[in-house]
Amino acid sequence: MTVLYNWLHCPAYGALAAWMLLALGGSSRGDSLARPLLLRAWLLSALVGLSDELHQACVPWRDGDPFDLATDTLAAGGALWYLAGVVAGRAEGTLLLRLLATAVATFGTATLAARHSF
Repeated sequence: MTVLYNWLHCPAYGALAAWMLLALGGSSRGDSLARPLLLRAWLLSALVGLSDELHQACVPWRDGDPFDLATDTLAAGGALWYLAGVVAGRAEGTLLLRLLATAVATFGTATLAARHSF
């Protein structure tokens, strides 16, 4: 698997988490996003990632990879963390730091996933 392919998990699961948040009733109209709502959106996104890896483990030419699951869950959590900061009106520097931390964590695990095979 190439590194680029694994990096694509990051925006995909970040977007999935944002959609889960919207589907659960989260919006930017309030002054903050409730933690239980964020947690549910993250858990649903993580379950999608887990089901994808379990499915891949059952396909002969594919494999389920824990690093892929880690990338997926970190990307989902990072996106929600960033969105919570945007809705709460955090300072631009804080938002940039959240985005950078998320990028480093998710792209790091995606790179490990590309270089490691189970």
